[in-house]
Amino acid sequence: MMMLKRIGQCALILLVSVAVGFLMLLGVNALPGEPVVQNILEASSVFEHEGDYWMSFEGRKSAQLDNFTDALTLAICGYPGEENVLERTLHCYFLRDEGPASEWLRFLEDSEREEGTRIEYARYWHGYQVVLRPLLMVFNYRQIRILNSLLVLGEIVGISLLLFYRGKGEILPAFLLMVCYLNPSTISNSLQNSRMFHLMALFSIAVLCLRSIRRNVVPFFLLAGICTSFFDFLTYPVITLGVPATLMVLVDEDSGLKDLTAAVIAWAAGYALMWSAKWGLCTILTRGMSVENVLDPILFRTSSQLPEGIQITPELFLTELESYYGDGLCQKLMLLSFLVQGFMGALAGKWNRQTLTRVVCLAGVSLLPFAWYMGMPNHSMIHLQYTYRATGVTILAASMVLFPVIDWERVKTLLLKKLRGSDKASEKAP
Repeated sequence: MMMLKRIGQCALILLVSVAVGFLMLLGVNALPGEPVVQNILEASSVFEHEGDYWMSFEGRKSAQLDNFTDALTLAICGYPGEENVLERTLHCYFLRDEGPASEWLRFLEDSEREEGTRIEYARYWHGYQVVLRPLLMVFNYRQIRILNSLLVLGEIVGISLLLFYRGKGEILPAFLLMVCYLNPSTISNSLQNSRMFHLMALFSIAVLCLRSIRRNVVPFFLLAGICTSFFDFLTYPVITLGVPATLMVLVDEDSGLKDLTAAVIAWAAGYALMWSAKWGLCTILTRGMSVENVLDPILFRTSSQLPEGIQITPELFLTELESYYGDGLCQKLMLLSFLVQGFMGALAGKWNRQTLTRVVCLAGVSLLPFAWYMGMPNHSMIHLQYTYRATGVTILAASMVLFPVIDWERVKTLLLKKLRGSDKASEKAP
């Protein structure tokens, strides 16, 4: 009976999410288009200067902006076609040609409109429109970048303060290390690269604010997967699972393998079912998406070959992934954190079944990005400029993998004794 109740609860969450998401998208697509288009057109000068893939720091791959996708999302938000609101909401049209994406915005002008080719991009929800389209009625792209930067900063500060509030300030260095690895400067200046960061921050804040997430682990992570599917373009979605799950294990001492397994399954179910719901809505309410439009991208993205016919091997993938590490400072600090925690665990450790179970959980979470890469090798390899950020989960979880075994009160006591001993020795010295 309890199992049926939980399944019913999850089904209700999914149905309500689909209805709310769909209605919100209908609402924003019904907004007046003229002010939106005017503010979008002002982005043309930014894209003309930066191009499709601007490097904010020369020679550092993690500093690459994805203006291509930002231009595409703006083109969808400003699409000037005559289709009804329902069709525009579900089929997500935009105008383009064979030129760079940075030049597609010109097709939003009346004089250029006939030259663009209409493209349908229906396989995603494009939930970002719920936020972006209302913002574009007031702000231009440059101003939205500034707002995005302030939000990223606010989220980092907010999570840092909550860690101290929960008495887990020891986690902060590892969290900030992960943030540095993700490159907050690039995230702040790219709408494409920031969406998953915002969702990760939102659900991480929820984990830190709610006293025991384990009691509602399934609906919580189901909702996380649903929201990820609603907003994402397959950037680094696993971070919305990995970081909140890591914080759950670190903050809640009673969490274990059962909770982590439930979280992973619930998140995956929410992600897959929400994505499938978009196809269902298109089929029921409009002319629908063809099987080819759905299956071809899936088969392509999950294949182990590049478009050039090159086979994607683990060695090739890891070599390319390593090129995004820069000088490897984050990885070195992660290793240092592991060694320091190992020393502290040997000195003042709580080595029991409960703490070792949490260590296993953190080790498992650190491998989640690689499980995602194995499931999506083609897409992950082609778009490493943003998919590499999934390994931010590995940075955080691996940096804190031995955290559960450390008796922090005992560590503080030992440090105080050491300091007092040093003070007494200095007093006795002539």
